Amino acid sequence: MRDATLARGNLGVSYQSQQPVLDDVLEAVGNTVPMVGIGTVVAIVVGTLIGVTAAYRQGSARDRIITGAAMVVYSLPVQWVGLLLLVWLSGWLPTSGMSDPYLIDAGFWATVQDRALHMLLP
Repeated sequence: MRDATLARGNLGVSYQSQQPVLDDVLEAVGNTVPMVGIGTVVAIVVGTLIGVTAAYRQGSARDRIITGAAMVVYSLPVQWVGLLLLVWLSGWLPTSGMSDPYLIDAGFWATVQDRALHMLLP
């Protein structure tokens, strides 16, 4: 009987990269957590500001426009919007990767700016 390797964190070896699967998962989590965290903070701040703006004069034209626009945006498929943004913004923003592979020995702020640009269209 085989011992419980999954319970010990041994996920096996990747067929593609020939390295432990746990290493691949941890690398992906290291890129995903900052994007999710920043996206969540931005969504909370923007949503709160828009909600307060709409609620300031409840029933006004501004409230109806914001509520209608929110319903339209909420009903759009996320994958479709993501593809449209990739097509429309591919000339101005990087469309793949977590950083520029040609950015060598850059300063701290240049690296932060590069990572921020790469996080806009994950």
